[in-house]
Amino acid sequence: MFHEAIRFPSRQAKINLKWHLSNEPPQLRTSDEGLVWHLKHAVHCGCRPLPNDVNEELENRGIFAVVQLPHLT
Repeated sequence: MFHEAIRFPSRQAKINLKWHLSNEPPQLRTSDEGLVWHLKHAVHCGCRPLPNDVNEELENRGIFAVVQLPHLT
């Protein structure tokens, strides 16, 4: 892989239920909308890491993101 996958602590972060309820995931997670949703999810919730197919699609498109969550620093 050309980029480092977004990493989370071994214990899962608490789910941001308010964000999840107001941001439904799209049907196709590797579509443009799906990729945007997953990157926003990583920033606003982070209850789980990005799926492998999303990481692969980001890499295929040459999109590289570094997400640093305030509660992890």
